[in-house]
Amino acid sequence: MWLDELHIENCRVIEIADLSLSNKANFIIGDNGAGKTSVIEALSILSQGRSFRTTKIKELINHESTNILVRASGRNVNGLELNMGIERNPESSRIRINKQSIRTQAALSKHLPVSIIHPLSQDLILGGATNRRRYLDWLSFYLHDDFYDLWRRYQALLKQRNAALKDPRYYFSLETLTEQISSIQPELFSRRQFSLSKLKESIEEISPAFLKDLNPILSIKEGLPINEHSSADDIYDFYIENVHKEKERRRTLYGYHLGDLSIKHNDFLVSSTGSRGQIRLITILLILAQNNAIPGNNIIAFDDLSAELDITNQKNLLSFLYDMNAQLIITATSDGLVSNQLPDANMFHVKHGVIT
Repeated sequence: MWLDELHIENCRVIEIADLSLSNKANFIIGDNGAGKTSVIEALSILSQGRSFRTTKIKELINHESTNILVRASGRNVNGLELNMGIERNPESSRIRINKQSIRTQAALSKHLPVSIIHPLSQDLILGGATNRRRYLDWLSFYLHDDFYDLWRRYQALLKQRNAALKDPRYYFSLETLTEQISSIQPELFSRRQFSLSKLKESIEEISPAFLKDLNPILSIKEGLPINEHSSADDIYDFYIENVHKEKERRRTLYGYHLGDLSIKHNDFLVSSTGSRGQIRLITILLILAQNNAIPGNNIIAFDDLSAELDITNQKNLLSFLYDMNAQLIITATSDGLVSNQLPDANMFHVKHGVIT
């Protein structure tokens, strides 16, 4: 959904702010440290329950306050008006949608897909496999209504199975746990493969207009030696054949939680052969393709437009973003490029945490 209003309280240097947003392009201009990134962090808290910069909510809260509050209103793709909010402190969180208390962040996140591009986003390519699994899982969450429940069940079973592998006294439970963790994985693998197919379609759709000479090739290396025909019984048999290794290592050595996304260009891993500029551009493409693959009216937030992009690429990116079917919320240190290229964009200026 696109947002009409965004209200922020006690997010870093921002004590209180109200933004009336355009459903197209919104720019937040300010010097480094002025508070513009805090707006994107507040949006991240609302959409995902956490900041993209830190997992510690205490670091986000204004030092003169004890909690952070973010509220927003808008209409979803069906025209239904939604008012949502989240209030967090280090000990607890309160979430409401249309004045009704909501138990889980997932229920709020489902309404508000926000893709955030920031200076550390290239960890998607340069970082560990956890980043790439999270990238695919995020897309699966929005493409499959049952994904979150499947994922939670798998995580719970994985935790129990790891505990059993650590202590021989609980080996008796391994057979049942292995049956259960085997039975759920074909469904998870199927959803991951479907998400990858949608991601590839999205890349093929937008890449020619954005990156004419860089076309990343994606594939998945699963955490199990399986194929599309593998059944729960096949997975179970594999676990049984290799359980002695897992007992030695005292943890689950195979499974959905160990998959990785391979990102290649010209048959080589981008992480190994790509220049900094290429890695940055391919990262942006992957995040935009992820957003584009989700049906509905979604949001793209871009923190620090000029980071590691030259003027030519900034201009090309701005034009491309503006043509996407997404609401844009972008921070920058100067409005010169924006004023020249997108004169009808909604402009905010921030100084010492005050937004005008």
